[in-house]
Amino acid sequence: MSTISTIDDRDYEFLESQVNGFLDQYEAAQSGIAYLLRRPRSTAAAFASARRLPTLRVSSSETVEGRAVRRELSRGARRLRTPLHNVSGAITIPVAFDEYEAGPSKQTLRRKVRAAQKRGVTYEVVTDPALRRELVDIADAYERANPRERYRADSPSNADLLDYDLWLLARTAAGTPLLLSVTPIDDGVAALRYFRTLSASPEASDARYLMTWALVRELTGRHVHHLVDTTISMHLSHGLRHFQRMVGFRLLRLEVVED
Repeated sequence: MSTISTIDDRDYEFLESQVNGFLDQYEAAQSGIAYLLRRPRSTAAAFASARRLPTLRVSSSETVEGRAVRRELSRGARRLRTPLHNVSGAITIPVAFDEYEAGPSKQTLRRKVRAAQKRGVTYEVVTDPALRRELVDIADAYERANPRERYRADSPSNADLLDYDLWLLARTAAGTPLLLSVTPIDDGVAALRYFRTLSASPEASDARYLMTWALVRELTGRHVHHLVDTTISMHLSHGLRHFQRMVGFRLLRLEVVED
């Protein structure tokens, strides 16, 4: 059974700010692990803060989606790793969806959702197998030609998406596929396996907010407790970590139990 530890919220905010501040400096340096070696004191302080973050202990089943959750959240756990390599962003899914979108911290989320809707962006749950296969082909093609080199892949590998149940698709007002979200779920934990735009259109930025909002809404109905990003925070840009904070992701330590 997956569990999460708890700490005082003021301590939590302090630890997050410490880790995020260090990750901003780490990214700006553009020197990888060498940066950790050149800054032993600040690195040690960041490691200490990372260790004190709440810990989500994930114990998944041997179902197809359970194995996917374990694989996606493990991220090479057998390799040499620092405490920062165990830190990811996660949204705690409330029992009532209204709790997720409420409050001053979600002001940007609400504004961006309205902006996407004004642009005519819509979303749908995808269940048709033929459409799913078509979307995998579209996703593969866009990854090969992504205008942003950082997200380009010569040989994308997305065939496994067809094994999972929860698919969401955003479309432009004209009906063009805009963003695809595919999320395996097991034991109350959802892994953000695929959450990517399929276009560089102006609607894409706002669509990320709308689709996070929609995904949390779907997960609330499926009694999920945590939505976890499968990319560790250390490997995200400052912009992506800022986006995560705006939609409710918080930093935590991941401990994936291998049976």
